[in-house]
Amino acid sequence: VSKEVKVFTVEDHVAKLAPEKHELYEMLHERLLSLGNVKEVPKKLYVAYKANKNFADLIFYKNEIRITLNLKSGELNDPKAITTDFTKPQKGHWGNGDYEVIVRNISEIPYAMILIEQAYSKAKN
Repeated sequence: VSKEVKVFTVEDHVAKLAPEKHELYEMLHERLLSLGNVKEVPKKLYVAYKANKNFADLIFYKNEIRITLNLKSGELNDPKAITTDFTKPQKGHWGNGDYEVIVRNISEIPYAMILIEQAYSKAKN
């Protein structure tokens, strides 16, 4: 018995976004790659961004991109308290790490990048 192996692409994920939200991905993608030595790896449920290991996973919905940050609970400095900590209460999720930040508008990207950079710093070491 043979079964076909589906190869997932970034385009498969971006297609889930409403057309007016594609620019949101483009800006995030650009900023993530500009961190330096970052690989974009499409998976079945998300697109992983890796330095030495995953630091951020983008999960695409019609009107938003959810970003899981590969940090343990208590490791993130989030002064605006906009992230979800999946350990309080314990909650399952796609992607790696204990935190999620949701980006719906371009204006939210700069603060999201401050959070993402914390996960990137840990992943590249």
